[in-house]
Amino acid sequence: LLGHDAQEALLRRRVVGGIEARTKRGSIGRTWWSKELVAAMEQVADKGRLARGRTYARSGQVVSMRLEPGAAVGEVQGSQLRPFTSTVTIRTLDEDAVADLIDRVRSAPGMLVRLAGGALPEELGPLLLPRRAGELDFDCTCPDDGWPCKHAAAVAYLLAEHVDEQPLAVLTLRGVDLSTVI
Repeated sequence: LLGHDAQEALLRRRVVGGIEARTKRGSIGRTWWSKELVAAMEQVADKGRLARGRTYARSGQVVSMRLEPGAAVGEVQGSQLRPFTSTVTIRTLDEDAVADLIDRVRSAPGMLVRLAGGALPEELGPLLLPRRAGELDFDCTCPDDGWPCKHAAAVAYLLAEHVDEQPLAVLTLRGVDLSTVI
C-alpha cells in the first residue's frame, strides 16, 4: 500500500523543461522579501497543501509562469493531459496606498537610489507585503476545492524564488510601476 504522496507521484505527468525550484530541501526563500512572502502565505493557507505544492515546485511540474499586476499565473502539470492554470493573487495597492509608498520613499534619504539600483528596501515591507485577509488568494482550474490546491501552492513557491532574484517584482504584484515611485 502506497502513501498519499507516493500515489500522487505516480499519477502526476512528468514535465520536461519545467520550472524547478532551486531550493531542494528545507524552506523556500533566501532573501528577506521572499521569506516574508512565504510567511504571509503560510499564515493563511493549509500547511499540508503547501507541502504538496513545494513538492510540485521542486519536481518541475510548473510548465510556465508569468507575473502581472496583482498576480502570478502558472501552467502546472498534474495528472490530467493538459496543465491547469493556477493563480496566486495579491491585491494591487489603491491610490492612497501608492501615495503613502511614494511619500515613504521620498522622505528617506538613499531609498530612491536603492530602488533605482534594483534593490527593494525592507523598510517598505509593511506597505508592500500582503498582511491582511483578502490581500492574498489562490485559484486554479483543477477540480480540487482545497485552498490552496497543490498547483497554486507550487506557483506561490516559485513566485517566492522569483522575488529572491528580482525583488522589484513585489512592486509589479502590487500594481506599482517603478517609474511612478521614482
